[in-house]
Amino acid sequence: MKKYYGILIAGLAATFWGLSDTMSDALIKLEHLNSDLLVSTKMLFAGFVLLVYAYFKSGRKQVFGIVTNKKDIVRLLSYVVFGMTLMQLAYYKTMVYSDAPTATILQFTSPIFVIIWLAVATKSAPRRTDIIGLILALLGTVLIVTQGNISSISIGTKALVWGIIASITSALSILLPGRLLKNYGSIIVVGWAMFIGGAILNIKHPFWQMPKLSLLGMFLYGFVFFFGTVLAYFMNLASLKYAKASTVSLIDSFEPLAATIASVAFMNLHIGIIEIFGMILIISTAFIMAYGSSKEEPL
Repeated sequence: MKKYYGILIAGLAATFWGLSDTMSDALIKLEHLNSDLLVSTKMLFAGFVLLVYAYFKSGRKQVFGIVTNKKDIVRLLSYVVFGMTLMQLAYYKTMVYSDAPTATILQFTSPIFVIIWLAVATKSAPRRTDIIGLILALLGTVLIVTQGNISSISIGTKALVWGIIASITSALSILLPGRLLKNYGSIIVVGWAMFIGGAILNIKHPFWQMPKLSLLGMFLYGFVFFFGTVLAYFMNLASLKYAKASTVSLIDSFEPLAATIASVAFMNLHIGIIEIFGMILIISTAFIMAYGSSKEEPL
């Protein structure tokens, strides 16, 4: 049952990310909010909120223990720089040099790196369910973002480089914080990672440069801030306590699925039979990962 719970909250986290992607797109296009400023502010504010919550829930000693322990602060900074922060920047850079579908496809190759790393680390071949789930998730994602027309994707050198960086750092975001999660819990780890990463980004894009938003813009930003950042990252990392890292990385395929559904509902995006088939493939991934290896324990 714990594995199913892990898959459930990982799927919800990816869903919130997908909805947040659509709302971020609306903020950038309708409210003319700079994407770098959006990333820097939401990370800083979300990190602060999580740390305040953790302070009252777990106490000062637990919250600040992670930044006073020499080994743990090194692990945390590695996760901040090479995981969460670089991943977000790389994803947006990929979009700048290409488009959202291209960025989504390139970033979602991250399960390949997760599965390869776990296979090397455990000195064992990838599970059959991992391979099948990876193929279905990748195929479903490609069908959704390209509408079945691969020729619509044009990848330049810069987009390809940043896309690969986004993919690798997305995998690192799942692999790096494992030991920290066991010692401090997901709220403290995510809180510090976001706060430190946001503080670094605020050097160039300070929060006081935020433009005045309309009522719709404030709603969109609030959703991106809480559901798409605070809650989504918390749930994604929390799921690693119950499910394998390879499973969690594959369930992240729900992100483009949720983004597509949200775009259909709120931004008048047309959806055809090919995209529906892609959605079915992605949803089937969750069932394969949940029921395909019931005897195996999470790593």
